[in-house]
This record gives sequence, structure tokens and C-alpha cells, in this order.
Amino acid sequence: MSKILILDDDPGICKTLGSILTEESYEVIIANNGKEGLQKIKEEKPDVILLDIKLPDIDSLSLISEHPQITTDSSIIVLTGYGTIKSAVQSLKLGVFDYLTKPFDEEKILITEKTVSGLTFHI
Repeated sequence: MSKILILDDDPGICKTLGSILTEESYEVIIANNGKEGLQKIKEEKPDVILLDIKLPDIDSLSLISEHPQITTDSSIIVLTGYGTIKSAVQSLKLGVFDYLTKPFDEEKILITEKTVSGLTFHI
């Protein structure tokens, strides 16, 4: 069973994504800020991280650049309500697998996650 960490400060997004992924038989882990997220990454070693770009305590791109092992240990899909070409390019240069904007399309997230894990599944 693949482990997916949802790292987002919006409880609604966490609940929605968590429900969708649990129904698809993924093990879901939730963190609401960068500090908690780093701890969950170290403890749980998720296969995939759904990462909000704007967290209350750290910018996600800073989190990735300061901890480069994250992209080697997990596949990262950035979710953002503040998408820009600059942040998309920067994310991809840091090793992010995909960059999706909110509101997200449930089917697109499922397809993206399945591709990440080397499987064909939907989030």
C-alpha cells in the first residue's frame, strides 16, 4: 500500500484529499505545517507528498531546497492556489514531479499520483 502525505494548512483540502485517497486504498498521513510535515516525512517515509506551496511556517520551495533528500525519497506533487510560471519552473528544477493548481480536478490528481508510483491509479 502506498503512503501519501498531504501537507496542507487547509483542513478542508486535507479532509477532501484524505477521503478520496483512502477510498482508493492509500495510506494517508496529514500534516498542516512545514515543521510537522518534516517530522512526518522522517517518521513515515511517504511514497508521495501532496504539498501546498504556501504553508504557515515556511514556503514549500524553501522546504524542498533546504532538504533535498525529500525529492529522492518521495515523489512530490505541488498543489497551489497561487500558481505562477516562475514557481512552477522553480518547483520542477527542485525535482518536483508535478505542479497542480487549486481548485484541483480530482481525476487529474488520481492520474498524477498513479503515474508517480509507477502504477496506474487515481487519487
